[in-house]
Amino acid sequence: GSNDMSAVVAQFLVTGPSDSQRTFRLHKAALLQHLTEQGAPPSLLKTLVDSSSKDCKTRSKATSGGKAKTVGSDDRLLLLAALRARGTDSSQTAADYFEAGLIAGPRPVEWVRGVIRLVADERQLDAPASATHILTLPNAKRDEGGVRGNGDTRSMYMTLSTHEAAVITRVIANAASHQSDWDAHYARLRAALRYTGQQLWPKRKKIPCFYSTRHQSQADAKASGRRPNEIAAMYGHASDNTTTQHYARASQGDKNMYKLAPTAVSLAQVRNQNATKWVLGRTNERKKTSTKDPAK
Repeated sequence: GSNDMSAVVAQFLVTGPSDSQRTFRLHKAALLQHLTEQGAPPSLLKTLVDSSSKDCKTRSKATSGGKAKTVGSDDRLLLLAALRARGTDSSQTAADYFEAGLIAGPRPVEWVRGVIRLVADERQLDAPASATHILTLPNAKRDEGGVRGNGDTRSMYMTLSTHEAAVITRVIANAASHQSDWDAHYARLRAALRYTGQQLWPKRKKIPCFYSTRHQSQADAKASGRRPNEIAAMYGHASDNTTTQHYARASQGDKNMYKLAPTAVSLAQVRNQNATKWVLGRTNERKKTSTKDPAK
């Protein structure tokens, strides 16, 4: 009901300023889209539209502000080679997660319930001719209200070499075996990755991390010509403008590295932004109309 919607908006306005400006804007757009679809009163939508990120921190320690968002081709090769050369179990596994992340770009925790299957075992009409595998991942940021996340799961077609398929298969098996102690396990992998990166680039302020692979994979998708709704389908975004506002640019991607295509089902789960754009446009019109003519 409208009371529940008002409570959601009130909660957002109270907690939002603790986020970074970018995170505030991302959550605001998702919430606005959701409430528009639910038929929220125009006055409530206007309250949300008029909310500002000006009181938020420019960059929050709790967000991605201090992390590298791209991984150049040379850095990819160097970091993977250095991880595998160390020879420890953590470094070898971290190399697998890093390489798999560059291919598919999930949030690392989403590997825990991931499933990879051969396309040949269940060929679908929408599968690209080159596809070899289907990858299904849970959407970690899916919430009960449907404000965030693109369905409970998403699936994508993949065109993989034997080596790449083996890497992703190992990562899924490893993540599943550490479901009960995921946080500690992931902390060990992050430490191994960071240590290796610091050894390679001791003077850098931003060193590639697992988070970087998600950004780079989406940059590769953009460089390959994938449309916003296709990218949203493959990376679990609720709406098709998230990747354009909050992820790396096409100019930072490599089209030759991209190996994914969305399934028709996952593509159908993506919300478009027409309703949100209409609300924002109407609000901006009202603001412009109410502006006094300085000549009068």
